[in-house]
Amino acid sequence: MSAKHAAPIVFLDFETTGGVAAQDRIIEVGCIRVTEGKADAWACLVNPGRSIPGIVTAITGLRAEDLAAAPVFDETLAARLADAVRGATVVAHNAPFEREFMKAEFARLGLAVPHADYLCTRRMATFLHPELPKHALDVVVDSLDIRVAGTRHRALPDCELTRKLWEHWRKNIARPVLERAIRESFV
Repeated sequence: MSAKHAAPIVFLDFETTGGVAAQDRIIEVGCIRVTEGKADAWACLVNPGRSIPGIVTAITGLRAEDLAAAPVFDETLAARLADAVRGATVVAHNAPFEREFMKAEFARLGLAVPHADYLCTRRMATFLHPELPKHALDVVVDSLDIRVAGTRHRALPDCELTRKLWEHWRKNIARPVLERAIRESFV
């Protein structure tokens, strides 16, 4: 993948009930698929079928009652997500997290995850911004004065922040440096 990437790119973010894919569940999906410069964005709340830990509500603002009427992660949602990522490069901040949660949710349904390459902007940030004390999305975008509308730690605004971060790097980082960061950040 070069800095002038022409294949589809999918900016993906999940909000979850916790950090362990084998036991926790997705509670929100955010997705922006960019193909030939055209963006298709969508988000979906997901009923995890369990309580929402207080720390998750504190971070995301999502409560069990917000998710009660939402669909569960089922074959329909899996198909929509599969269509979005199939054949694309998935770009996410902490991409191993999104990849593992996607694998776990698909496995619960007995489905295979479609092939996609995963590129981690958190890894890119450690390479491109070694001066930062941490490389969480908040820290990186704040240091670059990147903003979006919407609530942080919600799936679609986080996707949009990751997209804006990606665009910032494409415009402002020397191509050889950016391409090296990209090469070193696939997971």
